[in-house]
Amino acid sequence: MQNSIGKTTAMISALPVNPTKHIYWIVYNQDMIKHTEAQIKLIKGEDYFNKYVTVVAKNDPSKDRAAGTIYFDPRLLDLLGNGNA
Repeated sequence: MQNSIGKTTAMISALPVNPTKHIYWIVYNQDMIKHTEAQIKLIKGEDYFNKYVTVVAKNDPSKDRAAGTIYFDPRLLDLLGNGNA
């Protein structure tokens, strides 16, 4: 899991400075949302987060992601790869 945290940090750092579409950052479950929000705010800044980013659990049907750009947190892929569907 430590390696995927480094990948997450690198991915957040590489987010576009001025995205043309809203960013939907997909995490594994509701428990990961607050941590990921804090991580994005720390790396990109709170203004950036508030303007461009929504963190969503993979099974949350309440968010329409069609109008945005989807980013999958590397931890999500690790957890799915370990049989945690």
